[in-house]
Amino acid sequence: MEGSYFNSSWNGSGQIPERAVTEGLITRFGALDPSEGGHTDRSNANVILKTYFDNGGVLKNQVYYSFYQLNLFTDFTFYLVDTIHGDGINQRDNGRRVFGYNGSYEINKDLAGHNLRTVFGLTTRGDVGQISLRHQEDRVILDTVSMGNLYEQSYSAYIDKTYEISHKLSINAGVRADVFDMNYSDVLPVSEDTNYVSYNGRKVSGKISPKLNLYYNLNPEVQLFIRSGYGFHSNDARVVVSNPSVSTLPTALGYEIGSTFKPCPKMLVNVGLWGIHLANELTLNQDVPDEEINGPTQRFGADLSVRYQLAKALYFDMDLNYSQGRFTDSAVGHNYIPLAPMVTSVAGLTLKKDGFSASIRYRAIDNRPANSENTVVALGYFLVDGLVKYRVKKIEFGATIENIFNVEWNEAQFDTLTRLKGESVDGIDQLCFTPGAPRLIKGSISYFF
Repeated sequence: MEGSYFNSSWNGSGQIPERAVTEGLITRFGALDPSEGGHTDRSNANVILKTYFDNGGVLKNQVYYSFYQLNLFTDFTFYLVDTIHGDGINQRDNGRRVFGYNGSYEINKDLAGHNLRTVFGLTTRGDVGQISLRHQEDRVILDTVSMGNLYEQSYSAYIDKTYEISHKLSINAGVRADVFDMNYSDVLPVSEDTNYVSYNGRKVSGKISPKLNLYYNLNPEVQLFIRSGYGFHSNDARVVVSNPSVSTLPTALGYEIGSTFKPCPKMLVNVGLWGIHLANELTLNQDVPDEEINGPTQRFGADLSVRYQLAKALYFDMDLNYSQGRFTDSAVGHNYIPLAPMVTSVAGLTLKKDGFSASIRYRAIDNRPANSENTVVALGYFLVDGLVKYRVKKIEFGATIENIFNVEWNEAQFDTLTRLKGESVDGIDQLCFTPGAPRLIKGSISYFF
């Protein structure tokens, strides 16, 4: 059983166009709209009960509840639409209640001399609350774009079986059934505001998602695997109820082939080749309560993971990932998936000895397209962080240095059409970004009961 509470208020510069910095209007850490920021709080309760039976079965029951509020003020396009008051928006989640249940039963049995592991599961989750989008200037509400009551309930049931056909070959198969009940109703009548967007309705949809995985132990040091399965991407309830043609749960198909092996006793390597096909690539348009349906996509990639114990107290780990994603129904040169990374990597060295630990790590991502034509590029980065900890009995002292070399890097990045105050053009399509943190040093003290 556990409970937690979180509360936060902030002022933030949000996303700024590159030209605002290059033209000297603001610094990288400056703000074009200093009213951006917000407040959020969350209360959580979680209870888990495990029951062990004489036949070896394990029953797990979990119930949880969360009360969540968000009041967010942002400005993405500045004076593109409203040249007088600006395009600031207020997104509010007014008292959302999230509640749910996860249950599973696991049992192992002998079948023809080999183990059969079976897991049955049931889950449900409900979201109830009022959500709204308003036009604002300096955190003063000017008009309402949308406001309504949301009720969304999901139900799922699954069965997962793993059978050891022989001491070398095992098969894992399963199927999952999901049902989503989406209901959204307007709070204000359309006539109260000429800019008001009306959403009303209810839609119930289901999806069956099977999977099949094979594992073959070539020898004690090498395992080969093939994995495949169907899934889905859930949609925005407001879009679903207002447009019957929009798929509530666009299908996803994924598959992977690879190996986990030990080239030497102290090294573990995992390699894999994979593909993902998505029926609809959904992206959120933050300025209006809507999602953009961008059509089907496919992604292919390769992953490499290495874990190596260099010495008795020194460890090395690395993850390297490559992927290429494209829209499948768009012309070549116009089919890039915006912000889809191509190369990402993390790696580090860790030293652990007699209550002392230290590590140095990097995280990296390469340049990637910010739009479907690749005419705007989201910039990559290579950052190095360090961590030192020392524990004396029940007290642990720690220090962290993030971005050791003080690299200028961008966190959030988007290709956005914007107009700054005083600009005569209708808008400039350009990379807008949130600056990443500069060199940062943090200290910590922990006490262990």
